[in-house]
Amino acid sequence: MYDGYINAAKEVFGEDVVVVIDRFHVAKLYGGGLDNLRKKEIARLKAELAEEEEEEHKNLKGVMWPLRKNTRDLVDAELEVLKRLFKYS
Repeated sequence: MYDGYINAAKEVFGEDVVVVIDRFHVAKLYGGGLDNLRKKEIARLKAELAEEEEEEHKNLKGVMWPLRKNTRDLVDAELEVLKRLFKYS
């Protein structure tokens, strides 16, 4: 969690307080970082792929959900989307 959160909790409740960080907020921060990276990478690929590879960029659409899934839960189509993304990245 952010240092500001921990420092605020210790300031309000004292230095001996045990600060507990729940799984939801950790997952939210992780997911937000992953989404930001995904958006930047997709924008970079859109700019870099030549006109003849424009169709390839369209095939990268919907990559957000396969990135968030557990690898063993991916279906073949989702694996193909990730392979395309990693090929260019």
